[in-house]
Amino acid sequence: MKLLILSSAKSKNVDSLIKQAKKKNHQADFYLYRDLIFSYEPGDLKLFVNGINIDEYDVLILRAPKNFLDHIRTIVYYSKNKPIYCLNEKILTSILTYPSKLSQYTALSLAGLPVVPSKIIMNEIKFKNYFSQHQKPLILKSTRGSLGLQVYKVENYNEAQQIIKKHTVSQLLIQSYIPTREDVRIFVLGGQVLGGAKKKATGSDFRTNIARGGKGEKIKITKEIQELSLKTAEALGAEFCGLDIMYWNNRPYILEANFSPHFESFAPYLDVDIAKKLIQYLENKVIK
Repeated sequence: MKLLILSSAKSKNVDSLIKQAKKKNHQADFYLYRDLIFSYEPGDLKLFVNGINIDEYDVLILRAPKNFLDHIRTIVYYSKNKPIYCLNEKILTSILTYPSKLSQYTALSLAGLPVVPSKIIMNEIKFKNYFSQHQKPLILKSTRGSLGLQVYKVENYNEAQQIIKKHTVSQLLIQSYIPTREDVRIFVLGGQVLGGAKKKATGSDFRTNIARGGKGEKIKITKEIQELSLKTAEALGAEFCGLDIMYWNNRPYILEANFSPHFESFAPYLDVDIAKKLIQYLENKVIK
């Protein structure tokens, strides 16, 4: 099996995938998106990465593609017309569910799944009125943020105005502040729950993201969380994802789905090797 991994930057997740692929005697190459060349000729399209025609690969893994969505969709569309298996093909080409939290919340709400109660208010005057009428603090989230970035706990409208200047009101989710300092990350692959871990905020930061200093813990995944995770992945059309789910007043709420999830930072708290499982899954898809 020849595997091509594309991303915006090298990471421990990529290193683990390459290591596991090579253990099984597969070729695994990593390149940056900036190494791509799209070559258009009359009646023909070829894609090259570092001078290599991507037709030479059996599998594509496209990680962290938010800044290159048009290019990614072109690659996926191209691969659909070739004998190349692209992980998360459906989600990568879906306008409805990737990459925005707005799109995710739309798909999940329409599927009857429990998202965190949220508002997007397009008009700044109405936004201000809503803000003044509701108990503070409130949470503001960019619809396109990840890794805990662009998530703000806001105590007054002056703080909110500074955030609006960065993102505009149409790109902000407004959520009530729920005073829990933990949630869970669940990994789903091919319609199966692989494992999960608890994330806990530390110090004065309310965010649980391990990338922002949160602490991980081992958990036992309940039947409720397992069923909710599988329904969420199905509703989003996600082949591989990391789901963040929180509990409040004994009810689960879906925070968001990550379609290029970091898994190595969770390795100490998991009983499964995500990279190994992913390579095994891809083998079953392409090796006959």
